[in-house]
Amino acid sequence: MSSYAVTSPLIPDEPVKPVQTLSVAKIVESYQKSFGIDVQSYFRNLQEIQIWEGENSLLNFYFPTIAGDEKFYAEISQKYVGYYQTWKWEHEIARQFVKKQQKVLEIGCGNGYFLEKIKADKCAEVWG
Repeated sequence: MSSYAVTSPLIPDEPVKPVQTLSVAKIVESYQKSFGIDVQSYFRNLQEIQIWEGENSLLNFYFPTIAGDEKFYAEISQKYVGYYQTWKWEHEIARQFVKKQQKVLEIGCGNGYFLEKIKADKCAEVWG
């Protein structure tokens, strides 16, 4: 892997442990078969990535962090029709935690459907 110290993106001082190693070749093959998308370039010559877990928070996260760009999200939304659904089950669960007039920042908000809904329903101040 690498000599970098792995830290939780949620709680930087939290102890973390590796829970699974994923083959980049298998991930690339899966995206190609499922969506016809070549994602090899996003992995910057890596052979594997790992899933780590925070020992207290139980948050699972990838290391190293891999992020798609605008082209990736444009392609995936064209190939997978349900990717940018207007409402998802996880939106409903998250909506229940938003209080009236609360400030909400959504990272990776896509088309902003969740933010529009909670702005209307909860009079929330939203960014994304």
